Formats: sequence, C-alpha cells, structure tokens
Amino acid sequence: MPACLRLILPLLLCSLSACHSGPTSFEEAADPIRETITIYRLDGDAGRQPDSDGTFHAWPITAARTIADPAVERSLLEELRIGIDDPDAQARRCFIPRHGIRHLRIDGRTVDYVICFQCGLYRTMLDDRRNEGGTIGRSDLRRLMDSLL
Repeated sequence: MPACLRLILPLLLCSLSACHSGPTSFEEAADPIRETITIYRLDGDAGRQPDSDGTFHAWPITAARTIADPAVERSLLEELRIGIDDPDAQARRCFIPRHGIRHLRIDGRTVDYVICFQCGLYRTMLDDRRNEGGTIGRSDLRRLMDSLL
C-alpha cells in the first residue's frame, strides 16, 4: 500500500465510523456558542435591598425568564437600541425600575440594564461594575418584556 494511503485511510475510516465526535444535533452544529439574554421584572416600589440571589443590582426580582429563541433575543436588543437611541427621550428622575435585562455576550462579558420606563432612565453595569446610563425613549421594549414575563 502506498504511504499516502496508509496516512489517509485511517482518517477516512474514522470519519465514517463511531470515531466521529462532532455535534450531535442541528442546533449544536449551527450554534455551538451563543449569547444569552435574561429579562427581569423588578419591584422598584420596594426600594433597593441588600444584594442577594433574589435581587438584580439591589432591586427585588418578582419574575425572570431566560430567552431561548434567537429571534426574540434580536427583537429585545433591537427595541433596547431603539429606545436608547431615541433623540426625543426625556428623563423625569424618579428611577423606580421595574425591568432589567442581563446580556451575556459571546465575548464573555456581561452587560446589565436596570430600566425605569416611568421616568425614562436606565443604568448599565458592565461585568457587575457601574458603567453608564441615560435616557430611554419610545420603543416596544416595555410591551415586549411584559408579554414575555
């Protein structure tokens, strides 16, 4: 047997047999690493609490849901972007947040948004450190989040 066949034949047989250790499902093959988005309903009326498993950046969590549908994830992020980019957004300064978003990105970073639609303000945390904030204006984000929670 020629030397090149001695090298190639075992590889070819292995790829056709049980030696194959690749993805076992279409989802695994199509999306081995993906972003994760979790949305929260917060009890802003309760005020800030000591940070614990039942809070999201010190605000009590009343409901949470991890989004499994990539189309819904894209919709949430798009509506968030639309609201943040709204040039007509105005703040009223109460900051009684009732919504939160945790975005675990593919690059391993975590971006959290604590949102008060009532006053039009949001705060962000990057990897659990206060990052920035600003105003959030008109979009379908609140309606979408409420329908999912």
